[in-house]
Amino acid sequence: LLRLNEGFGSKLYNAAPILGENLLTGNNSTFSGANNWTGYSETGTTGVSTSDGVLTVTLSGEAGANIDSGAQIGNSYNNFSSGKFYFVSADVWLGTATPTDFKIWMGLDYININPTTTRTTFSGCLKPTNNGTLKIFENKTGGDSGTFFIDNVVVKEITRQRAAAYIDGNDDTVEWVG
Repeated sequence: LLRLNEGFGSKLYNAAPILGENLLTGNNSTFSGANNWTGYSETGTTGVSTSDGVLTVTLSGEAGANIDSGAQIGNSYNNFSSGKFYFVSADVWLGTATPTDFKIWMGLDYININPTTTRTTFSGCLKPTNNGTLKIFENKTGGDSGTFFIDNVVVKEITRQRAAAYIDGNDDTVEWVG
C-alpha cells in the first residue's frame, strides 16, 4: 500500500499495516483442550464446555431484556490495551439457540454479528477504549436459552511499519527512514 507523502515533496512510502501474532495462545484459539474461556452474563449463569475442538456456550435463559450471555477469555488474558488497534475474527454459529443479535466485544468497542446455524467466520477491527476482556455474547437475551458455538478465535494487534522506504519520483532514489 503506497501513499503519497503530501507536503514533503513527491515521495511515496509504504503504509501497509502489519498484523502481529495471534495473542490467544494454546487452546484459547482452537479449543483442542483446556483453555481460559469462562461463561459471561450479568447474572453469572452462562455455561461453557469444550468438546471436539469447539467451545459450546449455553445461554443463561435469564428473563429480562437487558441481560447479556456468552463467553469471555479469562482474566489472565486481559491484556488488550486501550487505544491500540486489533484485528479480531472468530467462527460463530448457533446450536439450539435461536437469537441472532450477538457481539464480539473488547474494551467497550464491538462488532455486531448475526450468526445462523451455518458455521461462519466473523471479523473486524476493534480499538478498545479501556483494557477490556474479549467477549462473544448474545446481546440482551431476554430469557433466551440454548447453545451456540465458538472456534478459531484470532486476536492480532495492528501496527504500522517502523521503517519505511521513501521513493523519490523525481530521480528514483530510495531513502530509508525509521
